[in-house]
Amino acid sequence: MNTELSALFFSVAFAHFVALLSPGPDFALIVNSGLRNPLCRALGTAAGIGAANAAYIALCLVGVGSAIAAHPALLVAVRVGGGAYLLYLGFRALTTRAGTGKAEFSGALRSGSFASEFLRSFPASALNPKLPLFYLGLFALALGPGVSFGFRVALGLWMASVVFIWDAFILFVLTRSRLRESFLAKERILDRVAGIAFICLGFAALVSGFL
Repeated sequence: MNTELSALFFSVAFAHFVALLSPGPDFALIVNSGLRNPLCRALGTAAGIGAANAAYIALCLVGVGSAIAAHPALLVAVRVGGGAYLLYLGFRALTTRAGTGKAEFSGALRSGSFASEFLRSFPASALNPKLPLFYLGLFALALGPGVSFGFRVALGLWMASVVFIWDAFILFVLTRSRLRESFLAKERILDRVAGIAFICLGFAALVSGFL
């Protein structure tokens, strides 16, 4: 992997990771499951969210991504649209009020199985309309003619793995109340990091779309 591709990989991977740090709908699912289930059951939620993310990543790689790459005008439209959406996410993260993550803790406390948590979280995450747009925005930077399909597959596998590992880590943290409170106390900082990363990548996608 040359220097340019390495920089592309780490910049997209970093933006993807900081998005996981910023509380959102999937974070709410994880927290709700972690508070009412033992870790072995709650991991079904992490698996469901990871599967939903992997499905959209696969669509971007095999179906949507290939179709877009074959049509220059469509590629420009996706880069501009994806860049605009990343800018929206960035500015929204920077202006989010503190305490949003704590507000997501509401929900009935009940126990479930690994399978029931998976079946609950997969459609909830997959039906989030922002998820496919988010991945299209990220992959818009990796659809150029100099980027191989193998590179995009490696990037997709990395992101799909990170989603599950990070969500599983949060579930583990939720069993330790002090660590949980420490994590939520840094919510505003995490939002700012995510916002800056999204804005930088959004501008990059917009510029690449017009060049």
